[in-house]
Amino acid sequence: MPAFTYRALAGSGASTHGLIDAETPRHARQLLRARGLYPTRVETNPTTRRAGPRQPQRDPAALALSTRQLATLLVAGVPLTEALDTLVEIEHGTGWDSVWTAVRAAVREGTSLATALQPHDRIFPPTYCAIVAAGERSGTLPAGLERLADQLDAHAATRASVRSALTYPVIMLLVTALLLVALLAWVVPPSGSPHTSETLVPG
Repeated sequence: MPAFTYRALAGSGASTHGLIDAETPRHARQLLRARGLYPTRVETNPTTRRAGPRQPQRDPAALALSTRQLATLLVAGVPLTEALDTLVEIEHGTGWDSVWTAVRAAVREGTSLATALQPHDRIFPPTYCAIVAAGERSGTLPAGLERLADQLDAHAATRASVRSALTYPVIMLLVTALLLVALLAWVVPPSGSPHTSETLVPG
């Protein structure tokens, strides 16, 4: 999620400035007003403009780690918004921080965690969001997140095993193909060569 620099007036009339994470400048203004501030200027952070955040790929192992970290924080009694703050710090520089920052912003606006995850369907599959929603409704979100982490770890392990099992056959196919190319290029004489024509002339 992009970051924006802002200048705003507080209710007392005092001027303030800072940095805020938001989807768009309009979204940034809405967030500032929700904090009781009256924005006078909102601009894209120059650092964000030069280089956008890395975007994570769907990776069961990485998602399992983030999910387990969030579950651990919630089990310890940390409120959801504070747990997301900590998760953003933990994931800083990995690409996942931009995703969790967007989720945190939505949760702070009063959105449920499951709803906040849905716009990021490239990262969080529908089943993930459904389990989170069920955990929120039943009050068992930490346990639901732990189950998700276990399932994702199992998925990652299965995928790694399949990859490992396929590596040897693929290597053998490549070696066989290279050997065939070598045989055709250096062992089998080309048609029309002097050696071939001599064998075709009757003695």
